Amino acid sequence: MQQTRSPLSPIDSNQNTYRSQASKTQDINYQIQFQISKQKLSTVPDSRQENNAIYMSPRNTKLKTQTILSPNCRSPLTTRKEIKPIQSPYNLSIHSAQSPVKIGNSTAHKIKQELDYFKQKNSNLQKQILNLTSEIQRGQSNTLIKELQQKIQLLTQMNEKLTQENKELQQRGDKSHLKKTIESQLQLIKENEKKLSEIKENQQKYETSQLDLGKNSTTDYITQLILDLEERVHTLIVENANLNKVFNQRIKLQERFNTLELQLKQAQVQFQKVKVEEKLVKTKYNQIKKK
Repeated sequence: MQQTRSPLSPIDSNQNTYRSQASKTQDINYQIQFQISKQKLSTVPDSRQENNAIYMSPRNTKLKTQTILSPNCRSPLTTRKEIKPIQSPYNLSIHSAQSPVKIGNSTAHKIKQELDYFKQKNSNLQKQILNLTSEIQRGQSNTLIKELQQKIQLLTQMNEKLTQENKELQQRGDKSHLKKTIESQLQLIKENEKKLSEIKENQQKYETSQLDLGKNSTTDYITQLILDLEERVHTLIVENANLNKVFNQRIKLQERFNTLELQLKQAQVQFQKVKVEEKLVKTKYNQIKKK
């Protein structure tokens, strides 16, 4: 709270200069009267109403009492504080009625201390409320955590059970698959044995044929080859004779074609001669006719 004082005289600026000799030996007790206007509670912690005034009187007066509201008290328990009558902390000594008065700040300091006390109390209450709220939330969180842990344990047990069942099913599936694989392998072995027996039979036949060829003499083999060659040569001779016949026929056809071509040329020449003779006869006939 800020204190204001109305100036009493021009000597307030320098009281020691204008103090008289008589005033230096006189001691008059003065009391301070605070006149504080009513104030509303402010939600801002540091907001203050600077509308207070301090009046000083040269007479000895009693301090008026007034109930004020603490501007910074936001405690949930009390919102108003009735301040007891504040007496002057000590008597002020002055030497003259118009000399400046020195005012102590103890009263304002006490009010400030009281406001600080209520601020601290309000802060402590808010901390307690927050602690209680956090404890409630922590208790709820602990309950939720316990429920989640129980659910996790149940899910873990179910997962282990499903894993065990899955392993058993896999083992059963593996057994059936292994049985099918063994059967298919046995079938394949049988097929391979059958093919191997066929190969062995063919090999034996080939070996017997080789033995038979070895028993035969080489002359018989050469004779057979000669006969085959003679047969092929005879076939080629017959084919050559046929080709010669065709060639001779072609030659005869060419000669016939040449003869016909010569006859055609002779006929064309004879035709040209006949046409010339015809023109001569026509000219002669025309001449005779004109005569």
